[in-house]
Amino acid sequence: MKEDGEIGLVCDGRVSAAPARRIEGRLYLPCAFFKEMPALGLFYDAADHLLILTRPEEVVTVPADGTDEAFLLKNEIPYVSLDFVKENCPAAAEVTADFAGDPESVSLRTAAEYREAAVAADGAVLRTGSGIRNPILAELPGGTKVRVLPDESAEEGWTAAVSGGYSGFLKTEELSEVRDAREELPNAQEYTHLLSERRICLAFHQVTDQASNDALPEYIKAVSGATDLAPTWFFLDSGEGEVSSLSDGKYVRRAAEKKLGVWAVFNDFDGQAGSRATGEALSSYRRREKMIRTVTEGVLKAGAGGICIDFENVTASSAGDFIEFLRELSAVCRREKLILSVCNFTPMFTKYYNRGQQAVAADYIICMCYDEHTKNSANPGSTASLAFVRDGIDATLKEVPKEQVLAALPFYTRIWETKDGAILDCRSAGMAGAAAYVEENGLSVTRDESAGQDYAVKEANGKKTEIWLENRYSLEKKLEVVKASDLAGVAVWKLGFETEDIWELFSAYTGS
Repeated sequence: MKEDGEIGLVCDGRVSAAPARRIEGRLYLPCAFFKEMPALGLFYDAADHLLILTRPEEVVTVPADGTDEAFLLKNEIPYVSLDFVKENCPAAAEVTADFAGDPESVSLRTAAEYREAAVAADGAVLRTGSGIRNPILAELPGGTKVRVLPDESAEEGWTAAVSGGYSGFLKTEELSEVRDAREELPNAQEYTHLLSERRICLAFHQVTDQASNDALPEYIKAVSGATDLAPTWFFLDSGEGEVSSLSDGKYVRRAAEKKLGVWAVFNDFDGQAGSRATGEALSSYRRREKMIRTVTEGVLKAGAGGICIDFENVTASSAGDFIEFLRELSAVCRREKLILSVCNFTPMFTKYYNRGQQAVAADYIICMCYDEHTKNSANPGSTASLAFVRDGIDATLKEVPKEQVLAALPFYTRIWETKDGAILDCRSAGMAGAAAYVEENGLSVTRDESAGQDYAVKEANGKKTEIWLENRYSLEKKLEVVKASDLAGVAVWKLGFETEDIWELFSAYTGS
């Protein structure tokens, strides 16, 4: 038998950068691997020395300090035994052995549904890439079953596939009998979702103090067509997971009088914390648990029906911790029958967010279809052109089922001032404020049908002022895109920035 050492690790067709390992005759998986594959539900918390197993309605912790044989530290690298994964995680595991009977690779599958094919005849070879110049991984006899993978990198005439723990490429002509297949996973868990049978219109309400809560009746006096409110009630205050709260039971009761539900917003940018605090707070089970406890207790005490997470300081390095936070939070929300939604910038800005796994944990994924251009942009432009909204929705739908997607639309725009191509000023304005600025300053207005907006401009004294307006016309065009995509609904930022005439559009959209 071979000496203990590294062996290949493949999950859902992806070769892990961190290989598995034989240690004293047993197989172990590196803990770094679990951040790559959150579908396994297993997470290693280095800060608190815990293995965390998340299930739909519970979070199980196992000490990772050497007292449990499932965990092992080898050369300062943490590992979990394959036996523990097979006994607890929703995955099918296959170990491939060489001719001497020694394990060569470990392959895991986390989806019950997959595409399967058979090798048509002897002589087929699985290669590391699409093209005959790539090295051969394995020779496959005729009749060998392979799992077909979606892979946009495959060249024409080649198919990505997994066989015997190896992930590679076969000539498409060497495959036959491609079909859909299903095989239930061991330890499979059902992640249920609280989804509305009617279209949703979630109206964000920026709450900065108790006076903002008390002012709710004035904010919603003319509102129609909205189904729920999202007040900004919870704010991350430190990397230790401290959270301040403005939750208010009276607010919920007043909203209910207008038949409006309440999804309380928890954000990471309006509190006392700096941008680095988000990663720090997410990196520890103790800190995540503190945040979850504060927010859920505040929501339940106020009688609100949901939680909306709006974390905008999640980096690529903290994205895995963010998914774990959502999974742990979702277990509480599922037990307490609370709706959980998550705000995301459009995918072109945040490709590392793993919206597919967000959608497993959360009920709704909100695509914030605005901030196409901001004060940090190189050139003036629309806050939310029609193409930007459409692209954001289409990209989100590649990862998230349409019945879980809300498109967030803006009630605001930006006033741009430039001179000789340089930006002098960029400031936000609500719909009424922007319209008043156009009239008071004599900007000329034309319709930009490609952007789906009215465009206002004025040049004087060498200075150019531009506004891509948000109004009834622009929102009507955006709602047409949302309807065409058959989404679960929309969200709007924010109450107080709108003009009263737009609510008729949302009443027609939600049928209320």
